Amino acid sequence: MQFPKEIFDLIFLSLSRHDLWALSLVSRRLNEITSPTLYKTIIISLWCGVTLPAKFIRSLVLDDSEHSKIHLIQNVILLAHVEPSESSTERIWEDGTRRLVNEFVFAFLLKLEDGQLRKFIWRSTLNPAGRILYHLANHHGSSLECLYFDKLADIKFYDIPEFSKFSSLRALRWGKVESLKDIPALLEMLKASEKSLRSLSVDYALETGYSDAEFKALGQYDDITLGNLVEYQTPIRGLGCQIVNPMVPVNRIQRFRLTNPEQKAYVLDLIASFDEPVELVFNYTTGSPENIEHSLSHYAGNSLKILSICTAQKYPDDSFNGYLSTERLANLGRGCPNLVELLIS
Repeated sequence: MQFPKEIFDLIFLSLSRHDLWALSLVSRRLNEITSPTLYKTIIISLWCGVTLPAKFIRSLVLDDSEHSKIHLIQNVILLAHVEPSESSTERIWEDGTRRLVNEFVFAFLLKLEDGQLRKFIWRSTLNPAGRILYHLANHHGSSLECLYFDKLADIKFYDIPEFSKFSSLRALRWGKVESLKDIPALLEMLKASEKSLRSLSVDYALETGYSDAEFKALGQYDDITLGNLVEYQTPIRGLGCQIVNPMVPVNRIQRFRLTNPEQKAYVLDLIASFDEPVELVFNYTTGSPENIEHSLSHYAGNSLKILSICTAQKYPDDSFNGYLSTERLANLGRGCPNLVELLIS
């Protein structure tokens, strides 16, 4: 009996990857049906840089012969975790683990055809090797729609032009930018994908002390406008933000996440800059933000669906209980009738 493909797709959504792989071994027919779903997204889990991923993933990377399903891969996700070790050997252990992880991922990327990848996600505090970035830019830069790095640092200046080849990104996540020297690489990607980019998440760990000449050298990127951006996650202040924020049309942002604590008065001003936000996430340095429900009702009342407000409590009396009063929550509900998710902590 023949079932429509859509029926199988619904069934596969309820199965774990392990169960899906087991199902693919039942028969040739089920192998043919399950393979596009099973191999579309490959998750490479390298815990401590030593524990190898699942068997069917290892066969993709370690076999010398070309795997018959490798052409189905569109998305690659790396999950690499390093356990803390003895302080005297921690650096050696981490460097060794980083090399192993990078070798494993790079060997895998070499097996893919040019333009095959749609998503590449690096979920690890280990820094990716420059050759991985170079390979992604030159072989998948025009096809990648999502690029995600928890950490990306120490970029070589001669590799920066390669970042301009990421020309079709719709989502970009860059964990902490640690040096002003890495900013041009970020800006090259933003410039190349300024027409397609819809989601941007970037954090900064820049120190002060940079010269005016170093900032002036970034002037060539002043004309970047991220006109189609609808989702933005940022600490909003600091040296990095001074460079990137002018490129963002804040009033058009629908989903905004503020990643660093801010004074409540500044957040109220920020709320007023949005036109029709759907999701807002804020952090406060002090509790009990007065009149925030009125600002939300006035500027986001008809569109807001998700709201998250977190408070960094510095003192025992710096509580958030005032915001949890029944009256104020009722005012928020009346002012934002489409709100379906609320988190206050």
